[in-house]
Order: sequence, then structure tokens, then C-alpha cells
Amino acid sequence: MKSIFHFESENGTKEVVVDLRLWGMEYYFVDGKQVFRKFSLGFKGVREFTVDNDVIRIVAIVSTKKFHCRAEVNDTIIVNELFPKMTEKFEINANPASRKKASIIRTLILCILVSVVIFSVFNKSKLKSSSDCVPNAEDVGFQGHAGGATCSNKSFKPTALRAAA
Repeated sequence: MKSIFHFESENGTKEVVVDLRLWGMEYYFVDGKQVFRKFSLGFKGVREFTVDNDVIRIVAIVSTKKFHCRAEVNDTIIVNELFPKMTEKFEINANPASRKKASIIRTLILCILVSVVIFSVFNKSKLKSSSDCVPNAEDVGFQGHAGGATCSNKSFKPTALRAAA
């Protein structure tokens, strides 16, 4: 995520770029020059650095319900919200109604996945255990049923009973 803000200094207008990258890398640039870099996976923090007698401070607070990052120069708030889109996402997710809706959707998806797995396992076992084969004529006992015969692909002879009958 990148955010850019400007402020007036003794030496003219300065451009500050705050670049927060994936996995905790933070880069801070003033007028195109990197002035500060830090690796951090913390949820709260203050980054402070000095450029041309100006003290720039970036204050960040992150939790499961809130994301807030502001920029100060010489103890004056320049930008109250550096990453407004991210703040908005956290506010939406912090809303109990949206969390309940997301929870219902997750539960529904999980139920569908479990049902598909159970159905596929059931079908696979059904195909292995039952087949439409007719036992051999030799396997048919006195009462006309397959005694201890097993019906496998080797004993599959659909015409064996027709010929015997």
C-alpha cells in the first residue's frame, strides 16, 4: 500500500511517500529519497524521522476491528488517514451485521464442500461393493441363489444363467 502526502517546509514543499509492503516491510521516502526503512509485524507503532529540521511522525494502530494511520509533521497532523480504503475495509468488517453475513456464507460453503466429499466417497464405495453382474452357473446353489459365491469381474458371465435355464 502506498500513500503520498505533501507539506510545506522552510525549503519549500516536500513530498512524503509511505510504502507499506507485504510481510511487514515499511519504506519512507521524502522527495524521492529513502529516509527510513523498517521491518515490522507489530500492530501499533510510531515511526519518527527528521528531514531538514522537520520531524515527520507516522502513527499506526491496527487491530481486528480498526486500522488507523496518520501523518504528523512538527506535532501538527497533516493527514488524518493515510490509507482511507484500508480503514473503510476494516470498518465494514467490524460491523456485526457484515461479520454475521460472512459467517453464514462461510458455513454454507463449508457444508457444500463436506456434502460433495461425502457424496463422492459414498458413490465410490457403492461402485466397488455392488455390481450388475450375474454369478456363474456353477456358483448357484440348490435354492437358486448364489451360495457363498462372490461376484467379481472374473465370474461375470451374464449369459451363464440364461444357458442353464
